[in-house]
Amino acid sequence: MKNLLILCLLCCNSLGLAQTKETKTEEITLANKDIRIAATVIYPHSKEKLPAVVLVHGSGTSARDNPWTAAYADALSKRGIIVLHPDKRGSGRSGGDWRTASLVDLAGDVIAAVDYLSTRSEVDASRIGVIGFSQGADVIPIAAAKSDKIKMVIDVSGSVIPLKEQITDEIVKLGEREGQNADQIETLKTINERSYQFANDRSKWEDYITPLRAALTTELGAYDSIKGFPQDRELWVWDWLKLVGDTDPMNYWKQLDVPLLFIFGGKDTQIDIRKSTGLIQDNLDPLEKNYSILYFRLNGHALFREDCNDLIAEWLRDKGEH
Repeated sequence: MKNLLILCLLCCNSLGLAQTKETKTEEITLANKDIRIAATVIYPHSKEKLPAVVLVHGSGTSARDNPWTAAYADALSKRGIIVLHPDKRGSGRSGGDWRTASLVDLAGDVIAAVDYLSTRSEVDASRIGVIGFSQGADVIPIAAAKSDKIKMVIDVSGSVIPLKEQITDEIVKLGEREGQNADQIETLKTINERSYQFANDRSKWEDYITPLRAALTTELGAYDSIKGFPQDRELWVWDWLKLVGDTDPMNYWKQLDVPLLFIFGGKDTQIDIRKSTGLIQDNLDPLEKNYSILYFRLNGHALFREDCNDLIAEWLRDKGEH
């Protein structure tokens, strides 16, 4: 499956071939320096060592009760994959605070989980992978670049561009869905760029807040795309944006020499699929890198399909190569 772009045109879970297996679960606590991460490990019954995967949450607060990651944990464990499903830092029973953590810090949490799996007798240490969901895909290439124990990397609905650029794309896409005209979209982009400038230079508050307040008094003020801009200069989001916004995940993707799998939904309203797939193909040399892109034309951002789960499980078992 090396360097293969697969076009999957179905939108329903009609091709699933789930192999239900008896499983057992174990509650564990991991340590990344002084941060404690709570997690569940799901072990399918087997007399042989099995491949394993760490699930990596997307944006915001996200714990093991997240229905998206929980669905993958259940589906993959039933297909014979050992799954480590954590509470994200600062979520659920995990310590720390993701709002004050860099992407490198969050990658350290992932590495701690991989290190733990590599010590378990049930795990085939040559087949340990990570799956990043949405913004979690910004974290996983950093972890894989820093740990030789990560043998496979899977991006589900995650862009490969810096977070600030991704947020811009998301705001523009929302404005377009709301039916805004070209001038209104341009106003959104200008305010958004001013927000980044303020995050990096706190003397630029008026440059940001003045056009925002002005726009809120126009027809644009009725739209959700502008209501989401913060109006509190002391809000935690400014420090967070400065901390993580400029990190370019592609710099890490290019360092990896393990099998990579990128999975996108064609109806994703949160990321620019064409931009990310284009950057993958432009930056990852097909003669040197083992990567595949799965494109499900009629699926959205929270992509979950039984046939896709079948493929992921097979890919993990086969060390990312067919």
